[in-house]
Amino acid sequence: MNPRGRIQRGDVFIAAYAFPHERGAVSAGSGLGKERPILILQNDEDNNNQRYPLVLAVPITTQKIKRVYEQDILLP
Repeated sequence: MNPRGRIQRGDVFIAAYAFPHERGAVSAGSGLGKERPILILQNDEDNNNQRYPLVLAVPITTQKIKRVYEQDILLP
């Protein structure tokens, strides 16, 4: 987050998230999953729009998994 406290595209935050291959392992009483970094993808105009309170973000990880899913993008 920038010094003014606004969410901007490219910001990285920590959020509780379960990746699709882990969702079966996360029980109803155990919460959303592990805390992981997320990257903000949404444009700055929409990020600060009070009529649209959601923000488009993607989880990021350094862990390679055995199976690559359709939604996964591997970065070098």
